[in-house]
Amino acid sequence: MPDKTLPKNPFVRGVQLQVEGELCPAGGVIGAGIDELRWVRPVRPGDTLRTETKVLEVRASTSRPNQGVIKVKTTTLNQEDKPVQVCVGNLIVLRRT
Repeated sequence: MPDKTLPKNPFVRGVQLQVEGELCPAGGVIGAGIDELRWVRPVRPGDTLRTETKVLEVRASTSRPNQGVIKVKTTTLNQEDKPVQVCVGNLIVLRRT
């Protein structure tokens, strides 16, 4: 049986929430690097976390016509809606045909 324990690291939990969240491009995503990662306040035991993701940029791949790159800003918030982590990253996604 898989371990259902939540990750204790806020970065890992933020990524998990993002993967389980609403941003679901067709064909999935591949991480292509992180431009910015900030922890703006501590996460305490018992905190409830959620993420908000905003697409900042969309561009076509210059080398692969069937792929594109999106830049997203993911903010992990605690139960008081205060940001605890901010991450700006690039994802490779399939382009619409």
